[in-house]
Amino acid sequence: MPKDISKITKISGKVGDVVHVNSKEYGPHVRMAPTPGLKKNQKELKFQQERNGLLNGYAGELCRIIDAAYPMFKWPNLYHRILKRFKNEKENNRFLLLKTLQEMELNDDYKTGHKLERDILVTALKNNISITIGVMLHPKPGAYRSNSYFFELFLITWNKTKDPPVTHKQRTEWIYPKEGKPEFVFKFPRPAGTKHWLLLLRRRQGVNGKEIEAFVAEGIQVIDAGSFDKKDIGLLHKRNAEQMEKASQNKGRPPEEAVPLVKAKRILEKASQLELDHDRHLAEITKQPGKI
Repeated sequence: MPKDISKITKISGKVGDVVHVNSKEYGPHVRMAPTPGLKKNQKELKFQQERNGLLNGYAGELCRIIDAAYPMFKWPNLYHRILKRFKNEKENNRFLLLKTLQEMELNDDYKTGHKLERDILVTALKNNISITIGVMLHPKPGAYRSNSYFFELFLITWNKTKDPPVTHKQRTEWIYPKEGKPEFVFKFPRPAGTKHWLLLLRRRQGVNGKEIEAFVAEGIQVIDAGSFDKKDIGLLHKRNAEQMEKASQNKGRPPEEAVPLVKAKRILEKASQLELDHDRHLAEITKQPGKI
């Protein structure tokens, strides 16, 4: 006996230029098949694919460098945090991308920036990069009653080629708060052809000049990024000027909303002679430019 056609399973899949969809929610229906390669050839999609590869490469390279230098301290999600900052920059310029990492902590559980204040000056010279650190406020002793600490600088430099970046480390002697607030000057060699650089600062606390093992006594932060390329510097200055211009345009307050006025019903007490004299004084100085 032949089967009832209503019991035969409905078609699901592509047949020619159409797609048969056997949907329980919307019922069986047919739609046109997408044109092969339509989205793949779009300029926007191609640009985004190329950009993703570039950003992933830069972020991965940085993570490998940091992991080799501080394997036990960085957060496992450091790669994604770097990549997120990179994506906030519209240009594919490595210098501008590195600039987005300023003030980023390598580990959000153990921070550097909020535990002390310091004045840092970076000067790019012909043969070296000079970094001056002036201690403004010592870190707090904390639960481990620290009475000493040191700074460590980690410098990463890139040249104009595709060669791997070069890294350098230097640290201060032990700093004892009871001895005052010192200033340190670091001199890092500037490899030939250096184009971009990134600087990290590490703070490590101790007791009597011996390191505290707990992570709470340590912090590593990205301090600054720079370029020796005049085009990069010009691009940054132009962007800063545009941001300042935009901020000045938005500085004015919006106009006050029109609200009905209510006049005083009566004067309860007349102004004192002191208040009158003050008002007269203000009237006089406002007439003379530069007084206020």
